[in-house]
Amino acid sequence: MIREFADEMSQGMKKNVRKHFREYLLGMMIPPEIRRKSISNISSLVSEYDQSTINRAFHGVDPQTLDRNYIAFLKSVIGKHRVQFIGDDTLLEHPGSKVMESVGWFYDRKKGSSVLAHQPVTSCLYDMDAHEFYPFLFRLYRKRDDSGDEFRTKIEIMGEIFKIAQDNFNIAGKVVDSWYSSFKFLGNNFVTEMKSNRKASFENLGKMTKKNSDLFLTMDEILESTFLFLDRDSEIL
Repeated sequence: MIREFADEMSQGMKKNVRKHFREYLLGMMIPPEIRRKSISNISSLVSEYDQSTINRAFHGVDPQTLDRNYIAFLKSVIGKHRVQFIGDDTLLEHPGSKVMESVGWFYDRKKGSSVLAHQPVTSCLYDMDAHEFYPFLFRLYRKRDDSGDEFRTKIEIMGEIFKIAQDNFNIAGKVVDSWYSSFKFLGNNFVTEMKSNRKASFENLGKMTKKNSDLFLTMDEILESTFLFLDRDSEIL
């Protein structure tokens, strides 16, 4: 099954790349308690070649071809089903690995400090008819100093991933982290957590302007009004 899936994902790539991609995918199935997942460990367990050979072949994988093949696979599984788009980001910590490409210092909210890590913007698709989750695409976020003229915000990256999902699937709505709760990105039919300083309206007023700003409330103001209604024994709630 792994061989068939690997061959399907690597269609259109060079023969040696496809072979080592299959070995890499097989190596990723190794339980972490048996061996830490790394190119050298995968090479020693599933390949007759030196790790440098697998490493070169792995870097020969065309990410655009891989994306196209994976999207085609998902479309064959999901079909016309209604889909929820789920978006977030995470940190993949790499202590002491300053030489790794795209690694940078990012703030870890759980630790309360900055860590050396990759920060991928991630996504998932939920098939609302089959009740199944499928990992979708991800893109690495790079800080402005490391990106130069190619810098994109996390919201811009998430917007790009969502556009690809929208072009290929029957998207019914989106569920995203509070970081992506911007008017421009959210659109209609969304679920998100609002930051306490973000303002929202109970009516469809579009973007907040000077003329309608008094009709927008922060989450703290909304909660304050809610408790005020409760204290007054209002019949509104």
